[in-house]
Amino acid sequence: MSSNTTFSRNVAIAVTAVIILAVIVVPPFLPGATHEAQGTITHISPAAREVSVEIIDPANGTTREFTGVVAADCAITINGRAAQFADLRVEDSIHASARIEHGDRGSDGKKKNGLTAERIDVTRPEGGVP
Repeated sequence: MSSNTTFSRNVAIAVTAVIILAVIVVPPFLPGATHEAQGTITHISPAAREVSVEIIDPANGTTREFTGVVAADCAITINGRAAQFADLRVEDSIHASARIEHGDRGSDGKKKNGLTAERIDVTRPEGGVP
């Protein structure tokens, strides 16, 4: 096998690996990608229909807080039963699916990403159902 053939083959393998990696890694960070997380509600803003949730990042164990909008059509359950936004409480343990909406850069130069909840499943101790 000539050195040109070996070089071409190695380039083809490297390009294929990069494409496969891009297909696996990039989609979750695209606008509109849905992410799931478990956490605890730390703040509720009824007027803005916003909820802040504290999660533990499974990658490194650090605690992070995210705030997102709960759309009117967001599916909400409490212990498996249909619920409404008004039924949510601070300290609720939740599993949420949220869509990332990439925003513009703020005056500080940082990107302002938004989260829109698509589904919120609350788990409360027995007797905690509204």
